[in-house]
Amino acid sequence: MLPSVRPHRYRPGDFFTSADYLESPLAKPLPIKLGKEPLIEAVCELWVTTSQPLHTVLPGLMLAQFSADIGKTAALPASQLPEEIRSRLEQLARAPLVGIEWRGLKVLVGERQLAVSCGKNYPGWSEFRRAIADLFQYLLKLGFIQKVERYSLKYVNLFEISKPEFLNKLDLSLGGEGVIAKANITSLRMDKVDGDILTIVNITTPATVLTENFAQLVGSIVDVDAIFNSGAIATEQFRENMLERLDSIRRVNKQAFFDSFTPEAIKAMEPTYD
Repeated sequence: MLPSVRPHRYRPGDFFTSADYLESPLAKPLPIKLGKEPLIEAVCELWVTTSQPLHTVLPGLMLAQFSADIGKTAALPASQLPEEIRSRLEQLARAPLVGIEWRGLKVLVGERQLAVSCGKNYPGWSEFRRAIADLFQYLLKLGFIQKVERYSLKYVNLFEISKPEFLNKLDLSLGGEGVIAKANITSLRMDKVDGDILTIVNITTPATVLTENFAQLVGSIVDVDAIFNSGAIATEQFRENMLERLDSIRRVNKQAFFDSFTPEAIKAMEPTYD
């Protein structure tokens, strides 16, 4: 059963900026490493305005540009549906259609969307960011990309059912006011706006996860999605400060995750601080 949600006031237009939030005394110190790492997936996604469907051209271009780094390429289930049906359904309009193994990561390509994903083999933010930037820079140099519509960073964490010390110690304030919370029997969603970034924390319990070795893990999923969704950005403008943008959205995502837990729960994850 999910913990009860404390009431919060929602005041439209009266939120912290990203900088204010991260420098606020309400913000918890951020570990640089966890001894008990719950991360099972990390995904960085880019939505673009393009004159050509990415899934039809990008796999071949990537093979030419990164031939030594490319592994298997496979059509994904959504690609079996007619384009007319995909375009009518919102949940399928941005679905990935092609999956590509690249530098030990997964690249997911849709008609107007590109994502870089990794599982429990997460290499750390510095290396993950480097791969993201390499691929995004290559994509945005192509002549058929006009604008960046949005970018996001999502981390998915699994807390096994046998380890209730984490989920029993949730802090649902997310570091301050301005939180919108919606709950039902099996899930809880909390939204918070920090400047131009929308942060969404989803908690689902119970949940069953199938690992890469086909083992089943049962527990509670805590995923944090940080989304820049404040209007389209010119391609060159995004490219010029891409690293700063990625670092900013990572800090907000990381802060939201640790703000979701009490100090006792964080301590149970065996954090290391700088």
